[in-house]
Amino acid sequence: MKIYELTDNTSDEQYYTIGLFLTMEEAIAVVDDDQQDVINELGDDYASVTISERQVGKVDWSGTGVVVWERAWAMNYNESEDVYKWEIVDK
Repeated sequence: MKIYELTDNTSDEQYYTIGLFLTMEEAIAVVDDDQQDVINELGDDYASVTISERQVGKVDWSGTGVVVWERAWAMNYNESEDVYKWEIVDK
């Protein structure tokens, strides 16, 4: 049985599990539906999350599973509006 782990990997030194889901779609929906809360909670000027596929009852010696989805945001300055805004960026 597959499960999907949503992880905060904003820091290169520490990773935190945010939640476990039965489908990847459920995990993505949490990020999409609560995007502003997610980025406000995770970072000051950068935030990043990944979804890893894991197997129940199977040992994964890598400890990370297989990353199947990722999203990162950065706080960027918008000159035309003269404000800083969160924007999705390539990781």
